[in-house]
Amino acid sequence: VCSHNTSALTISTLIYEGGLIVVGCVLAWQTRNIDKKFGESKQLIAAMYNIALIIILFGVLLRVADIEPNGKSIVQAVGVFFVSVFSSAIFVIPRLIQIRRDSTSSEGRRGITHVSGVNDSALPSSAASGDSQTEA
Repeated sequence: VCSHNTSALTISTLIYEGGLIVVGCVLAWQTRNIDKKFGESKQLIAAMYNIALIIILFGVLLRVADIEPNGKSIVQAVGVFFVSVFSSAIFVIPRLIQIRRDSTSSEGRRGITHVSGVNDSALPSSAASGDSQTEA
């Protein structure tokens, strides 16, 4: 394993990750007024907050605690797993709830409303059924 006496890689990694978090927060701020069907600024800012919080907490834990190198790898893996699962869930779960709510409120209507907001009943019958044949 490579060994070094400098923390340049750690500092450059933190600067890079911090920059990505700042870019994510700026994007969330710019998309805050987009329609709820398409804009996910609240989820984006929550994901950025989660990533920043976990980086800080696990970074302090790894610096303060006396953990063997194998243990540090496990702690880092747990942090990456938690951030990945939570950040993915924060985007997917509200959409699943929206789909369920839309499907229960529109049981009497014809067509299926997709996540994009397009209703199948608004499409021509051949496009909605998936037929690609044209009438002669």
